Amino acid sequence: MLRKFLEGLIFGTGLAIAFVVVWIISMAFVIPRVMESATTHSTAPKFENPTDAQVAAPDPSVAGSPRDFSFFKHSGERMKIPQGGGVLAMALTTTTPGAKRPSTYQLWLTESVLWQIRTTEDKAQIERLTRPENATADDLDRLMREKLGPGAHGMCQWE
Repeated sequence: MLRKFLEGLIFGTGLAIAFVVVWIISMAFVIPRVMESATTHSTAPKFENPTDAQVAAPDPSVAGSPRDFSFFKHSGERMKIPQGGGVLAMALTTTTPGAKRPSTYQLWLTESVLWQIRTTEDKAQIERLTRPENATADDLDRLMREKLGPGAHGMCQWE
C-alpha cells in the first residue's frame, strides 16, 4: 500500500513539474507572440476613392465660443454626438520602420456624415462612408472592429 502511495506521489510530482515547464515556456514564448500579432499588426483597410486632405487654416475673424469641458461624462451623454461636433475613433496601424509619426486609421462621425481617415507620416487621406441610421459611439467601435479586426483597440474622443 505504501509502495502504491509513493508511486502515485512520484507520478503526481512529475506531472506537476511537466505542467510548470509547459506553463513557463508558453508564457515566455507563445503568449507574447500571439498577443503581439493580435494587437499591433493591423493594417488600414482599403479605400475606394481616397482624397488627400488639406490642413485648413483657421479664420481669425471668427471668434470661437468657450467650450465647457468635463473630464467625467455621464453615460447617457457619451452616446450622443455633440451639437456641431463629432466623435473620433482612432487606432494605430502598422507603421514603417524609421517613421517620424505613427500610422493611424480613424473614423469621424458627425451629425450627418461618417468619414474614414488614414494617416501615413505627413499624408492624410479621407473617404466618405455610408452613415448608419441613429449612429452612436458604439457603431464606431463595431465599425472599427469590422475594418481592422477583433484585435483593434480604438479610442474615442468627443469634440
